Amino acid sequence: MSWWAGLALGLLSFLVFQRLRSSLGPEYTPVAPHDSVWSWNGPTNPYIINTFWVVDRMDKDEFKRLFNNSVVESSPSFIKFKQILVKRMGGSYWLNDKDYHIDRHILQTSIGIKEEATKEEVAKYIGELASQPLEKDRPLWRIYVIPNYIGGKTVMVGRFHHVIADGVALVSLIFNSMEHLNSHTSPSSNPKIVGRSWEWKKLIHLFSGLIQVVRAFLLPSDGLPLSGKVLSCKRVVSWSDPFPLDEVKKIKEYYNCSVNDVLASCVAGAFHRELLKRLDGDITKLKSRTLKAIIPINIRPPHALAPGKIKLENHISTFILPLAVTSTDAISRLKDTTRNAAQQKNSTYPFVVDKLLQLLKLTVPSLAPYVMNFVANKCTVIFTNVPGPSTPLAMGGHRMWELVPWVPFSGQMGWGVSVLSYAGHVQVGLCVDISFCSNPEMFISYFLEEFRELLNSTNKK
Repeated sequence: MSWWAGLALGLLSFLVFQRLRSSLGPEYTPVAPHDSVWSWNGPTNPYIINTFWVVDRMDKDEFKRLFNNSVVESSPSFIKFKQILVKRMGGSYWLNDKDYHIDRHILQTSIGIKEEATKEEVAKYIGELASQPLEKDRPLWRIYVIPNYIGGKTVMVGRFHHVIADGVALVSLIFNSMEHLNSHTSPSSNPKIVGRSWEWKKLIHLFSGLIQVVRAFLLPSDGLPLSGKVLSCKRVVSWSDPFPLDEVKKIKEYYNCSVNDVLASCVAGAFHRELLKRLDGDITKLKSRTLKAIIPINIRPPHALAPGKIKLENHISTFILPLAVTSTDAISRLKDTTRNAAQQKNSTYPFVVDKLLQLLKLTVPSLAPYVMNFVANKCTVIFTNVPGPSTPLAMGGHRMWELVPWVPFSGQMGWGVSVLSYAGHVQVGLCVDISFCSNPEMFISYFLEEFRELLNSTNKK
């Protein structure tokens, strides 16, 4: 069959499916192209965004009332919180859950009831949750309340399917549901995912973006000894204590780079130490000099995340950042990371990827997840950095102390590193398949070692 005959057949199939779909009742709302890319679930990688946040002691009923009023019922546009995802006629649709009740989605855990739950217990619990899919016959989100956590705190563990919205929208929603501490106003700053918000004037470089997409498809896999043979579907998680954002900025100013360059180089340093451990200290055995990270970026206009304007949708794209894991020291890794990141600035690759996936979902929907996974399988880690509000927030007067999101993986990728800054501090989290790494706490310690090495270097004259 010639290429034009195949294209004609694809177009005819698309028109037939569109005709059949139009016969569905008005209760079926088609999933938007931006979202439908995420409606497909792999057998080993369900697209679920897991997160946890820590607040001053609060019981489940009070949190349920506050979250219901400030999020679920705060806007008619948040109807996805009450809808089921269904598949009909080869497409994905939203259908109202006739049996919806908030009590089915905000639940109290079995830990932290009589005694304070420890960090280790909470990490184990989150890992167990992250290893499980969400029930398909209910709206695709849950929040689990751990009432008693160390230090007189309460933990909320949130699970939201990516088809509802991306991490930018969901974290923005959580932040904007709160008020400034000792105030009743919503936070003025809004999270943006790692990288930079897309400027549409950069579309003049569209052709170079197309070339970069072709190159991405031709890239070899990392081939580093950082993965198991197959994903086990079992996740383990860990996270750091908050450390000062001013220290990150000190490194940034000393080496004339960006905050994200500093954090990405710390990820490179953590993988460098992990590889040294696995290769008995001889990193020269590696053929590849870099490790490829998938970096999500927000492609919304800045005003789209303002309070009252947030939409539950997916509007992110990605680019690939090589991390110099074989560089000999922390300073070299930072310089290499800064140079690699500079090559990505002004790139139209994220825009082209976004439009390509949308086109596939409109024409050959079943092909979109395979394209996503094909590129993801060439990379090792997904890395996100979400800058949050600079001042402390509270929910109903209960201060929020920590928030760490973990993004889902694609394909056979099993490492996810997330960084979030809030109220002048930074936290790093890791979610990893247990067949790739069984000790996530060690990886977090590697990240912090690299960070301290960079920080100490700024004190040298």
